[in-house]
Amino acid sequence: MHRICAQECLVYAAHFLESSMKFIEPNRFNDRDAAARKLVEIANAAEPVQDGRIHIEKVNGPFLYKEGGSPAEYGAGMKLAIESGWLWMYESGTHVKFTRLTLSCRRRW
Repeated sequence: MHRICAQECLVYAAHFLESSMKFIEPNRFNDRDAAARKLVEIANAAEPVQDGRIHIEKVNGPFLYKEGGSPAEYGAGMKLAIESGWLWMYESGTHVKFTRLTLSCRRRW
């Protein structure tokens, strides 16, 4: 076996760390509050159909594919939006609707 001196090991380790480390940008929807606000923003931009209903695919599609959110972030954000009283989801899960609280706030925006 060959002996490698400590300095060569340090040089190799530094080179290995520099070449193999890749930094990723933190996802902006890791905070469920940010995800919920983005979902409300997307729902606000969507065209409602009968009785103010918004098809769920007009909310989850842009969140997942255009904004780059994950299904887990979508679920956490939607749950918080519903718990906060911003959105109301039909039992079937096919539509969401703005609550009266959200509608009164939207008028002031």
